[in-house]
This record gives sequence, structure tokens and C-alpha cells, in this order.
Amino acid sequence: MRFKPRDLSSRILLPFCYTALAAAASFLLRAYLTRTLSIAFDFSVILSAWSGGFVGGLVASVTSVFAIDYLFLPPVYHLGPLGYSDAMVALLFLATASVVSRFVAKARQNEGERVARLSAESMNEAKDYFLSQVAHELRNPLATISMALEVWKSDPNNSETAQLAIDTISRSLKLEIMFVNDLVDWARIKSGKLELHIRPIRLSDVIEAAWSVVQNQAESKDIHRQVSIAPEADQIETDEERLIQVIWNLFTNSVKFTPNGGHITVTATSLDGYVNVAIRDTGRGIAREALPHLFDSFWQTYGQDSKIHGGLGLGLSIASQIIKRLGGTIRAESDGPDKGATFIIQLKKAVRQGMS
Repeated sequence: MRFKPRDLSSRILLPFCYTALAAAASFLLRAYLTRTLSIAFDFSVILSAWSGGFVGGLVASVTSVFAIDYLFLPPVYHLGPLGYSDAMVALLFLATASVVSRFVAKARQNEGERVARLSAESMNEAKDYFLSQVAHELRNPLATISMALEVWKSDPNNSETAQLAIDTISRSLKLEIMFVNDLVDWARIKSGKLELHIRPIRLSDVIEAAWSVVQNQAESKDIHRQVSIAPEADQIETDEERLIQVIWNLFTNSVKFTPNGGHITVTATSLDGYVNVAIRDTGRGIAREALPHLFDSFWQTYGQDSKIHGGLGLGLSIASQIIKRLGGTIRAESDGPDKGATFIIQLKKAVRQGMS
């Protein structure tokens, strides 16, 4: 079997280094270690066995015997045949070191297996949680559709009932489609297959298209919106559909977490070839410790938000990856709970066509 470079380092090179350090320490402290010269070499064997297994410990054991013979046994600085008593001591050291190496290597192996087992268990728990959340999110719109159909069937000739059922089914289907699209986009991003189509667009059109998706929900909560776009920031080269997806996601979060009568402000400015889009809300804000994890995949599912508002926590992760693919950045700012939040997107005004 061929050794990998890492195996060669841990099994051969590191034991030599540990032995050299033990020899140097023993030589410098020889006046104080007259009866325990091997103590430093014992440590080198243990460290070598921990890093390189039984082979590493064996290499350290053999090199330690040669180092002790060369540096401390008369005639010093000379390798030669050992006397009977010295040979017995050397054999005893080798035997003891071999046993210790086997014990330490086994302990390291057990520790590695324990860590791997805990990691696998953690991954299985995360997978099970993810699958349960996926099933939950897929089931909810389907259950709503099923109930709407039952209501419609109970009174098929009532036009108001029919219209209510149709509206409910339409909303539920839109939620289902958006949820599935999130999963598909996440899979494409992870596999590097997310396609971008770069062309000149107007930022104001993107913002209006994104707002139209959440407008009814915002109006039902009496949330007011204000938009201010500098003329020089309105023209940009990017993927219109993907940028709508990103801003729609930010609008969705702002509307979701902003109380009735709140405000959402959108500003866009241009500076040094970049366009900065800031979406501010007067919502419940973001805790400081949550900010570093806000764009992690599935992060929301481990908090209370998933129980209250639903979702897998993929939206912001997908938004971050899309903006990154477009050559820009996205970040979140908040002064804390109940103090609102601001999401800032920075994009180049002109994007290299090769990125598409």
C-alpha cells in the first residue's frame, strides 16, 4: 500500500522531529536528568504514536535508542556495539515503547471513531430535521388546497364560495411553487449550475416587480413603502430575474417581520462604479449574535422563526449566493431587537459578460 504524503509526514517525519527535540532537551538538561535521561524520549514516543499510530511510535522508539547511544552512552558521539547491560536497557526501552505506542495508537483510533460517530449522528439529526421541515412546508399548501376544494364541493353553485376557493388555491399554489423553486435554486447553487443572463436593465423596474409580489400582504398590514433611486443608479447590467428574486426575498422578510403600520424604505445610490441598494424596515430587528449566521443555509430552521413563520431558512442564503455570483455583496445591519433591520446590496454597474 502506498503512503499518502500526510501518512509519510505523520509516521516518519514527525517522529524524527519529536526525537530530535527530545534529544536536544535531554542534552541541555543532562546535568539534571542523570537517572531519567529517557523521560523526554518517552514523551516523543507518545506524541509520535498519537500522530502517526503504531508505526510512528515504533520509528520514534528506534531513533530514540540511537540518539541515546550517540549522545549519552560512552564513547559519546559515536555509534557502536552496546555492552550487555546497555543492550538490555535498550531492549527494555524498545519493548516498553512498543506497548505504549500500541496503546496510544489504539486510544487515538477510538477517539477518532467516537468523533466520527458523533459527527454522523449530528448529520443524521440535521438531515432528519431538514426532511421533516421539507415535508411540513410541502404539506401545508396542499392541505389548504384540499380544504378549499372541500368547501367548494360543499356549495358548488355559490359564486362567492367558488371565488374564495379559487383565490385560496391560487395563493397556495404560488407558495408551493416558490418553495420548490427555492429548493431547486439551492441545489443548482451547490452544484455550480445556476445560470445567469446579464443585460442592461432599470433598477426601478426590478424593485416594482419585486414589490408587486408582496404588495397585497403589505397593504393588509398597512405597511408604507418609500422608494428613492438616484438617476445614475437606475441603469445597471445584471440578471433581472435573479435580482428580482433577491429583492423580493428581502421585501418578504421585511413585510413578515414589520408590525402593522410600519415602514419600508428603499434607497439606491451610485458611487465609483457601484450601485448600492438599501432596504430598511421598522420591524423587530435582528439580534447581534444572529447577524453572522443570517445568510447560512437552513439557519432559520433552528430558531423560533420556523415555528412562527415557517420556511426552511433558504431565502437569504440563496440571495447571498446569487449576489455573489453577480460579483456583488450583501450584508445586514441592525441595532438589535425591535430596532428594525437594513439589508444593503452592492453591485457593479457593469458586469463582465463572461459571468453569464
